[in-house]
Amino acid sequence: ASDSLCQMLGYSLDELLRMHLWQVVPGSTPQSIRQRLAATGEDGETFESVNRTKHGTLLDVEVSARRLMLDGQPVIWGSARDISQRKALQRILEQQATIDALTGLFNRPTLLTRLETQLQLAQVQHAPLSVLMLDLDHFKQINDRYGHHAGDLVLAALGDALEEVLRESDVAGRIGGEEFCLLLPGLGLHEALDLAERIIDDISELRIQSGHHILAITSSIGVACLQADDDSRTLLARADSALYAAKAAGRHRAVALSADPP
Repeated sequence: ASDSLCQMLGYSLDELLRMHLWQVVPGSTPQSIRQRLAATGEDGETFESVNRTKHGTLLDVEVSARRLMLDGQPVIWGSARDISQRKALQRILEQQATIDALTGLFNRPTLLTRLETQLQLAQVQHAPLSVLMLDLDHFKQINDRYGHHAGDLVLAALGDALEEVLRESDVAGRIGGEEFCLLLPGLGLHEALDLAERIIDDISELRIQSGHHILAITSSIGVACLQADDDSRTLLARADSALYAAKAAGRHRAVALSADPP
């Protein structure tokens, strides 16, 4: 154990020398540590891991290890360095690549990727999958009358409202200016329509303060349920057609196309 390792983990040298590796590697066991050490060769390896400090905090580390001969006996030489800042930056960059910064929901590319995954799962498991296409009614009027900052506040409030009503298995994303898509695995058409109507009611109850103004909004939702011959394109197109029908019928409502099975 080196001074730098002691400083990084917060232990004294005597404390570290009396400890086992599995005591500082969360989730490890004596068996898993021994297997990892046994697989370490003379060429060495570098891998990422997590260490627990003396104070109980978890630390991202990069470990380098290799097998050596010392006084005729095989030993494992290893070192670890703190990569917490690098990993934190990596997580931020990954989040920026997948999350819509304004609403906190998935962005369009990520939502579409999740749709492909959910569609494949539903087809393999012969399970229902519903899609909601949601659009804020007359959103342009808010931007024109109160400014884009007010519009941003409305979109952020909508993102929060959707996260509150959706299940952990559901997926929500912003796919356009004021247009959103929700993936509802395991829900059939009628259940999805019920949820859509609840979302519409919840959104209509929102009150968003922008300066001296209190803004109220309504929404329209199109509902579609996966059919046997669907792919992601046809499923989204049918949900979008249902959304168009909701707008044509007067907005502030949810519509499911009759072409969908009951």
